[in-house]
Amino acid sequence: MITSMTIKNILPRIIKPTDKFISGKTKQLFLFVVLTILRHVDAQAGIVVTDSVQVAGTYRIYKLFLPSGYPNLVTYPAIINLHARCSNMDEHITYTNMNAVADTAQFIVAYPLGLEDPNDPFNCLDWNDNGRHTWDDVAFISALISRLVNNNQVDSTQVFAAGFSRGGFMCYTLSCELEQKIRGIAVVGGGFSIQPLINSLSYSCQSVGSKPVLIIHGTNDQDVNYTGFPNQFAAVDSVLAFWENKNSCLAGNVISQLPDINTQDGCTVTQVKYNNCRLMHLKIVNGGHSWPGSQGSILIEIPPKNRDINASAEIWSFFKEQINTTSIAESHVPSGVLSIFPNPANTEINITYPSSINTDIVISNAMGQVIMKAQNNNKIHISNLTNGLYFVSVIQENKRYTEKLIKQ
Repeated sequence: MITSMTIKNILPRIIKPTDKFISGKTKQLFLFVVLTILRHVDAQAGIVVTDSVQVAGTYRIYKLFLPSGYPNLVTYPAIINLHARCSNMDEHITYTNMNAVADTAQFIVAYPLGLEDPNDPFNCLDWNDNGRHTWDDVAFISALISRLVNNNQVDSTQVFAAGFSRGGFMCYTLSCELEQKIRGIAVVGGGFSIQPLINSLSYSCQSVGSKPVLIIHGTNDQDVNYTGFPNQFAAVDSVLAFWENKNSCLAGNVISQLPDINTQDGCTVTQVKYNNCRLMHLKIVNGGHSWPGSQGSILIEIPPKNRDINASAEIWSFFKEQINTTSIAESHVPSGVLSIFPNPANTEINITYPSSINTDIVISNAMGQVIMKAQNNNKIHISNLTNGLYFVSVIQENKRYTEKLIKQ
């Protein structure tokens, strides 16, 4: 019997990105047929397929994660997830474990592959952010997005980019150079090349309007220093100021200390929510150069690695909020609107919210998976939940209010 796993295994052997005898149109048609077949086989398991797009005469490779049940939506949100320098798409899939979040939350993840740096003695794969190399990664990502949109797999208004280290550098470039295709970015341990900040009048990023930006960075990052590096990349505080101005943020940031769930990781998380704009910073106090909550390690990772949050889940939560602004209005909770106590809690929580005839209460885990539902209830028993981070959402008419809950 043919299953999606079978197709997953044979697809890379059938569609070879470097095959000179297969035209781009033929490859695109074949992939469309294969993905159509996937509508009818093994719909219970998410799969990863390999494909490529032709850019300036060269086939550029990427892997694509399709969530379980694909295609149970007409089109999906998508995250372009960029690996670090000296890493690759396969390592990045395992390292970030974003597929687990995507499978539950039902979005597509694309993992592009960088190119070898000819000046690197170890032939490390790299990205050409802001003219660092001669090849055109902006054209590559643009072609990749067009492929997904033209195949009716992805909603063109819900494409985001995330990346670690040099992949994060590339996200900043994409946010400026592909402003019409990239709705928002999330940068983990990446830097903003210095040119846009010191020469912004001549840089195309000057034309960019408001853009959702999430920055996750360790204050003890020994590779991409939090305080920046002269003539290479800016300090995180300067980058935040750049986007604060670009997004027309108001004064009055909300700064909060997230729960120190793992007291053995040597670092904590401070969350900074900028007022009335789409900018947020998760400051990993004493954190190193790593993807918080990641699995295993990669060559360029430098501890300590934070385990209080899961960066992949936080990134999706941030992007999901941007999507919800066009459907259910999901907002930061105004003071006094939603209250959960005790918090942290062990066996039971009390919830206060605006009186309404119909109120849905949803509790989700850090991966976005719905764990519990209730209606018109002010007291919820949580003794069956495992210890950790959860999100409690109260939905009334066209508004959703969400607060974090720690089960201990």
